[in-house]
Amino acid sequence: ENLSFGENLIENGNFVDGTNWKQYENGSNVGNDLFDGTNTNTLDGSGSIKFTKGDGVHKLHSSKIKIQNDKEYTIGFYMKSEGNPLPNLLFQATHYDKDENYIKNDWHSHRWGNSKANTWEEVFIKIKALPTTEYFILKIQNYDNVEGVDNNIWLDDFYIKLEQLKEDIIPKESFT
Repeated sequence: ENLSFGENLIENGNFVDGTNWKQYENGSNVGNDLFDGTNTNTLDGSGSIKFTKGDGVHKLHSSKIKIQNDKEYTIGFYMKSEGNPLPNLLFQATHYDKDENYIKNDWHSHRWGNSKANTWEEVFIKIKALPTTEYFILKIQNYDNVEGVDNNIWLDDFYIKLEQLKEDIIPKESFT
């Protein structure tokens, strides 16, 4: 199957009526508890995922995303944080083969945040699928153990597209 450039491969990346993504808090599956229907990047009223300050480690896992192997993808999302100091987020794309066997993880860890508090900003990451990669599962989590970080974080409008950026775009380089 050939995918068109720019097509979002993530099902319900904008969390309309909640989410089918797995949500965890301190290692426990919390159902849809991280869903925040009152806060969204777009005016569609879809809601977002909220990592609440002071509540420990939050994790969000997508369902399997079918991709074309040996291609480069742009993976992105929008985030909003309450300000400084910046939250530390770990973003991971896990590669699986056609039989859904684990291949490897692509890790990206950054002190991501916004250039302006309480403002939605876009984050992009490039991931290259291996010749044997047939699926990705996306995972993102916060770390609550960074001294002085006590900010709520919202995540919304996740996407993965078959296309290429010149470089990763990470808001907040000026804040670090």
